[in-house]
Amino acid sequence: MKNRIDSFTYTQPLAIRIWAIRSRIVGRSVAIVWLFIVAASVGSVAGSQTATQDDESTLGPGERLAAEHLPDLLPMLTFLRDEEPKQYARAVRDLDRAASRLEIQLRRGPRFYDVALRQWQARGRIDLIRARLKVRPTEADRGRLLVEMQRLRKIELERLRLDDEALRRREAIYVQRAEQARAAVQRSRRQIDFLQQSIERLEAEPLTKQSPAYLRAAGLDRSGSTQSTRQP
Repeated sequence: MKNRIDSFTYTQPLAIRIWAIRSRIVGRSVAIVWLFIVAASVGSVAGSQTATQDDESTLGPGERLAAEHLPDLLPMLTFLRDEEPKQYARAVRDLDRAASRLEIQLRRGPRFYDVALRQWQARGRIDLIRARLKVRPTEADRGRLLVEMQRLRKIELERLRLDDEALRRREAIYVQRAEQARAAVQRSRRQIDFLQQSIERLEAEPLTKQSPAYLRAAGLDRSGSTQSTRQP
């Protein structure tokens, strides 16, 4: 979807110029939210962050994720919460989904979580810089964008290598299990062959009065008769 730029002014004790750009927050490419880029003094942004962090005990998992790992999103969330409740709810849902995906990576292991978190942070910073470039392009921001994109590329390669390593370990386990299964099949086949031979032998030797097994059991075999005649 083509980005669309809107601009307006939001008045606070320190006049803050806010630009809104339709863009995506890190996660799925279909997740579209309103990103609000605050062009203000460092003190004003810090004040907005502090106001959000002071109430951190009431935050959901997505907002805690932003507060802890991508605080540049806090001014946008603060504005949406106060002025655009529907967009705020949508942004929070997106952040909650991101937190849920990170939780899945944490269950895979600390390395997976660390890489996924850094990837999420890098994408978030790239989105914020791109939004600033849409409304007020500067060479400094273009330079920061290149640095962040290069950082993201390294993280993506790291994640791909990590997934590749995990798949190779899993493949090795499957190969080992396959070898064990082949050995078990061979043992089973030998047992089946032995049983089949026993079945064929018994089927080929019907039990009659002349059968050696019967004669021995009945004491009628030749050796048994000889022994009986030798006894006094």
